[in-house]
Amino acid sequence: MRQLPLVALLLTSSPAVALAQDTDGVAHSGMAQGDAHITTHTGLTLSLDPVAGTSTARVHAMGHAVEQRMTAVRTCYHTVVARRPTVTGVLRMEIRLPEGSGPPRITVTEDAVHDEEMLTCARTALLALPTAGIDRPAAVIAVLTLANTAAEGTAASAAAAAVGESVSVAHEAGRGVATGPAGDVRFVVRGAEGASDDLVAEVYRVISSQLPGMRDCRRHSTRRGRSPAGVIHMDLTMTAGHPLVVHTRDSSVAAPDAATCIEQRLARAPRVPATGPTTAELEITFAP
Repeated sequence: MRQLPLVALLLTSSPAVALAQDTDGVAHSGMAQGDAHITTHTGLTLSLDPVAGTSTARVHAMGHAVEQRMTAVRTCYHTVVARRPTVTGVLRMEIRLPEGSGPPRITVTEDAVHDEEMLTCARTALLALPTAGIDRPAAVIAVLTLANTAAEGTAASAAAAAVGESVSVAHEAGRGVATGPAGDVRFVVRGAEGASDDLVAEVYRVISSQLPGMRDCRRHSTRRGRSPAGVIHMDLTMTAGHPLVVHTRDSSVAAPDAATCIEQRLARAPRVPATGPTTAELEITFAP
């Protein structure tokens, strides 16, 4: 089946740009033939992926309609970031206009943001999509990419604090073990057999630098009234100059995406000048 072209809408935080309208009713984005590009200042980027069976003209019309709701979506993100600056990631939602009439139907197809407030607010904003003049049926996938300098600053501060952190390494059956402080998220690092205390401590510091994001994962796991309590076991590989490699072995947390959330947060850990490579086991406990 023919793949329709990508519709990319990069949304600026400047009201003059976001609200100014061309004669065809599209914000000044250079939008033409289903494509548009605007410099973004908010860290929120939108792209629309076509769904098979939706013509180019209908994708273009859906793009116009979605763009009109992005001020509301951007407000959602600003509100969330003010409370939780580590919220970033990609959110994909299929927006479908069925035959006949009625509001859009929205299905979340990917949630790497892991923030219930952001998800609910964005979904509510897009449910108010103006649909007059759009031929039905039509469907697109809205891809929201969320990034902000506050998140980068929080991560950098946590990483800087972790670098100077003194780590106590105990020993169990010939393996170095470093345990994080008690709290809503507690972790234990077990180094590979024969790994030096310095390497175990370095792994500990990398994990410690991501505690703000891991706490977000725990909070996200409480949605729908679920208890966050549980234990996640992971295998880690740390190599000089490379991102941390993380694989989940098992999880007793009720939220099915809790481990994935942790993996994504750890993948954002700063690359470290490890003397490895080294492997380690990670045990993360979410408090009730």
